[in-house]
Amino acid sequence: MRGYVPRVDYSYVFAGHEWHGTRVTPRDLMGDSSWAAAQASLFHTGAEVTAYVNPGAPAEAFLIRSVAWRPYADIGGVLLLILTGALWVRSARARRQGLPRD
Repeated sequence: MRGYVPRVDYSYVFAGHEWHGTRVTPRDLMGDSSWAAAQASLFHTGAEVTAYVNPGAPAEAFLIRSVAWRPYADIGGVLLLILTGALWVRSARARRQGLPRD
């Protein structure tokens, strides 16, 4: 599956300087093309919006402040698969050796 990252061109002022950005989400979340298009369509040309700025790196701004749960869900899924596989291997070894299972 190919991932799409929503992008929007915008300008913002921080600490008296004008900056330009394209990031919509804080961690460059990826999704399918319809998701990325839906996120980008929330912002219209000429509209005034809030840009969330990293004060330590003002060039790092984004427009949608939300909890980035997707990366954690992906990691959790991988860990669950690894745990399931490890338990299956342990159970198979115990059956072969005639040991009681936990």
